[in-house]
Amino acid sequence: MRHARRPRKRFETIGVAVTALACIAFMADGNVPGRGAYGENVSKGLDFIAVKLKEVREGGKGAEEALKMYEQAAKLAPDVVELQFWAAVSMYTNDRQAEALKLFRTVFGREARWVPLIPRLAKAGLFPDDAAKIKEVQAVAPKGAKW
Repeated sequence: MRHARRPRKRFETIGVAVTALACIAFMADGNVPGRGAYGENVSKGLDFIAVKLKEVREGGKGAEEALKMYEQAAKLAPDVVELQFWAAVSMYTNDRQAEALKLFRTVFGREARWVPLIPRLAKAGLFPDDAAKIKEVQAVAPKGAKW
């Protein structure tokens, strides 16, 4: 029996999911960009995910759908700060800035390590490349937080 070839898009989706899962596992063990034995791997993984997300956004598909999925995932796994972070990014980039800033405040209060990712997302085209907007988001981080 001959098997049909899986479309490339499915492979890319699985690749993003596996990369995200690996990054979460490394980060749960204390490896974050710039810190830990696998910090560089996490950094590369996050960059890969960012590029793939940019491709989806440039294709004009999925922004609202992605936001819905992040919101649902954050409700199902409230202890996973990363899901809340990406939900906040999606909100901010989809004209829901006030709501996003509240969620960023929560995220940064729990894990300030997400604060320096904002300018990197801007460079990757996943966040407005606007210094005032980057500063606005970073300003909601708790005072004195190390990031």
